[in-house]
Amino acid sequence: MPKLPASTELFKKERPEIWSAFEELSKQCYESGPLDEKTRRLVRVALAIGAGVEGDAHSAVRHAKELVPYSGAKCLESRANQDKIARHWTR
Repeated sequence: MPKLPASTELFKKERPEIWSAFEELSKQCYESGPLDEKTRRLVRVALAIGAGVEGDAHSAVRHAKELVPYSGAKCLESRANQDKIARHWTR
């Protein structure tokens, strides 16, 4: 498992009950839903943006880009655009 961003590690340490609930929700969504991997990744983008966590939004956008076809994700073509999206929507 990749190393979590420092802000996420801090949150995990300060609010273990919320982190535990988040992990359980994530596990249940991953295992039970009919969602394909692309959809799961795009949901993670939405959750990160909705939570207003810029670092997580950057990460989620980069990971979603790996699965979203070029023709369907022109806004995710460049790292600069990915960063703009994450910064704009997490203000």
